[in-house]
Amino acid sequence: MKKFTTALICLTILLNIFSALPGFALTSGDFEYKLVNDTVTIVKYNGGQSSVTVPSAIDGKTVTAIATNAFKDKESLTNISIPDSVISIGENAFEGTAWYNNKPNGLVYIGKVAYKLKNTSLPWNSSLPVLEGTKGIGDAAFINCETLTDIELPDSVENLGKATFYNCKRLNNVDENVFALCSSLTNISLPKGLKSIKDGAFVGCTNLTSIALPSALETIGDSAFSFCINLETVKMSNMADIGRYAFAYNYGLTRFFVPEGVTYIGEKAFANCTSLKNIIISRSVSGFGKDVFTNYPDNFVIIGYGGSQAQQYANSNQIPFILLDNWDEDAAFYTVSAVAGISGGNISINTVTSTDINGYILMYAAYDADNVLTAFKTIKPDVNATKFQTTLTNAKNAKTVKVFLWKDTASIAPLSKCETLDVSE
Repeated sequence: MKKFTTALICLTILLNIFSALPGFALTSGDFEYKLVNDTVTIVKYNGGQSSVTVPSAIDGKTVTAIATNAFKDKESLTNISIPDSVISIGENAFEGTAWYNNKPNGLVYIGKVAYKLKNTSLPWNSSLPVLEGTKGIGDAAFINCETLTDIELPDSVENLGKATFYNCKRLNNVDENVFALCSSLTNISLPKGLKSIKDGAFVGCTNLTSIALPSALETIGDSAFSFCINLETVKMSNMADIGRYAFAYNYGLTRFFVPEGVTYIGEKAFANCTSLKNIIISRSVSGFGKDVFTNYPDNFVIIGYGGSQAQQYANSNQIPFILLDNWDEDAAFYTVSAVAGISGGNISINTVTSTDINGYILMYAAYDADNVLTAFKTIKPDVNATKFQTTLTNAKNAKTVKVFLWKDTASIAPLSKCETLDVSE
């Protein structure tokens, strides 16, 4: 009996541990649910009642989402009520219910969510406003609506579902929205309250040229803007994460700014951005996925702060890194130098430069503690060379070395801000 009691206690403990794990299936009455980011997602309804009320909380956790197919084919369900806390509803969540079947054609709402456009055969060149106070747009809510040309979303929208506007080929005048394979879209203004852009939300929007992301945004999903091949401008403020492949295959991007607040950049987030010349990464970024940057141009550089994770990532992946204090946005050329060794007054320095500096001159100048010039050397780079190693000889007592890139020896000012290297032994 004692062994049985002990085993029962262990089993209870294990069940409590597993039930607390994210994604582990749990039950409450007729509902199956899972915990996602400390909130509840209703996964399935197992009852047979004609009228159902989804609770606002289960075990003290707020209900925020209803998963794909959660109530599908519950034919006897004629009435359903969901709490205002629900902002996400999966595709076909209510398909086959009497409640949905009895709804008239048009945009079907439930709670604070625009669930789905029933009957996508809208009149030609249709414009569709979404009600004020709407907090979420359901997954695939407007899928294959080829006659929709204009959509207006209120600032109250916090969540845009997956594939919301998938294959809305004629959608071309958008005040505030998100969609995939909408090839006519050129510009977007998103709701100010938007917190999340889901996986693949804008994938393949081949004529999208610019986007401004709202300050409330917290996450950009996997492949959210991948294959937006003409995207040139992305304006961001605070955010937490950039998903995998988020901006991959964006051939039009030439520069990018990752602001404070971003903590993680996912795997291959900027893969095959073949025109990307520079990216500025703030101190808040503490993690990088695998191969964040691949197939980048020869003159690509990462710009950031000394000692940051961005600098460590650049160094470990042999990508030129420029300290933000030394960066000039308008400079046509740049240099990135590092001290390779100091011995007996001889200072070895490695330098990486921008491409195509044929005809320019690199100058290295050593200064002592009183800022007196003690040694200098100039190099005339070979055609298209980008990597150099040089040694300043007889530079005893030198404390700093300044590196300049000049048009010729008669130039007074460098074309880029000069670098200052600490060479104290």
